[in-house]
Formats: sequence, structure tokens, C-alpha cells
Amino acid sequence: MGASKSTSLQTISGRHAEGRRLDAIIAARPRMTLTPHPVSDRDSWNALVTSFPRPHLLQSWEWGELKAGFGWRAERTAWRDPEGRPRAASQVLYRTQRIPLLGLRLSLAYCPKGPALDWADGAVRRELLAELVRSARQAGAFLLKIDPEVPLSLGPAEEAAEVSAPAADGALGASAGAPESPSDLPGRSLITDLQSAGWRRST
Repeated sequence: MGASKSTSLQTISGRHAEGRRLDAIIAARPRMTLTPHPVSDRDSWNALVTSFPRPHLLQSWEWGELKAGFGWRAERTAWRDPEGRPRAASQVLYRTQRIPLLGLRLSLAYCPKGPALDWADGAVRRELLAELVRSARQAGAFLLKIDPEVPLSLGPAEEAAEVSAPAADGALGASAGAPESPSDLPGRSLITDLQSAGWRRST
């Protein structure tokens, strides 16, 4: 199996100018109107996460429980559309750190290898990420970081197959079972969307 590259993105939720810019961009686009539903049952949560493309262990219930032993608090949310269908799931981990010399308590919000959703659905991903930013602000987080399992490029083997494999009629092309072409990778449009909304990419 060839490798693919994913991305890590972060936004500083305390920077109000970026927050207003993000809110304005989201408001100008069609909204899905997602509704948050807290999930408190392990089996229900794991079933929800694995129902989305490319589910990851770090969004599992067990990972959140493991991190709780290191001072993190897990907030697990199912996001449903107006018909009640689950469109996304987010396990956001919060950790508060005291800085005694400054008399401050800083909170970090981190959604490891998530949130889980169909990243090719631009309307869902834009609304969901805006809601996560708002939730992080309300929780007092100074930083929200996500690193979803979204491919940005194909590995060498897939790229070679994409270029050299002939289609049945002799022309170059991709079949239903072939790897995604670079233009189909949702990570590329995701990067554009989020950077325009004030997110910063880290590697």
C-alpha cells in the first residue's frame, strides 16, 4: 500500500480578527445547519467514528480515555443535519496548563486525527470547523489544532500508476478501483478553504 501525506492545521481562537473573518466567510456560504449531540457511550461513539471515511484510532473512545490519565479532557460530539443524520464526529481533547509566574491558566484544544467526516463535502466541513472554533473559544482555549487524516498527495506507487496505467480503450485514465487522482484529493481544497479563513498549516 502506498503512502499518502496528511496535514495538520491550527487556528488561534483568541485572535478575534481571524475569528470574525472565519465567521464572515462561513456566513456567506450555504449552511448545513449542523446540530451538536454529546455522546457518552463507548460503543455508540466508536460505531459513529468508524462510519466515516478513513477513521483513525486517535478519534476512538479508548484514546480519549488513555489521554485522560495525562490530564486531558475529552469532549465527544456527534454532528447531525436537520434530518437527524450524522454528518461528522469530533473528539476534542482539552488540557489546561497553569503558568504561575504570569498568573495565567491556558487551555489547549486538540482534535487528533480528526474530526471524522466526509472531507470531500465542503459545506459540512466548513460549518463543522467553524463550530469547533466557536466551541474552543467558549471553553477558553487559546489554540485549536486539528490534524485530520486527509491525503494531500499520492505516494510514489500510486502516482506512477496514475500516469502509466492504460485504460481499457488504450487511452490513459482511471478506473473505479484506481487510486484517487491528485485533483480529487480533498486535502487540497481543504487547505485553500482554511488558510483563507485564518488557519495556519504546520508540518
